Amino acid sequence: MGEKCCAFIVASDAALRPIALRKHLRSHGLAEFKLPARFEFIDRMPLTAFGKIDKQTLRSDLQTKLNV
Repeated sequence: MGEKCCAFIVASDAALRPIALRKHLRSHGLAEFKLPARFEFIDRMPLTAFGKIDKQTLRSDLQTKLNV
């Protein structure tokens, strides 16, 4: 369908890098094709009025970032 997955990460460790995340996930048995195509580090997860993660906001923020 042309879509790729993106992992949004709220990390307290500023030294965390996508390469280290990929290595960690592979060491736990995750297949290469299941790894996220992209890692995005954010300060906090946006929430809906019901307190759930607002996926639409995440998608639109990423789309805006990719189009710039």
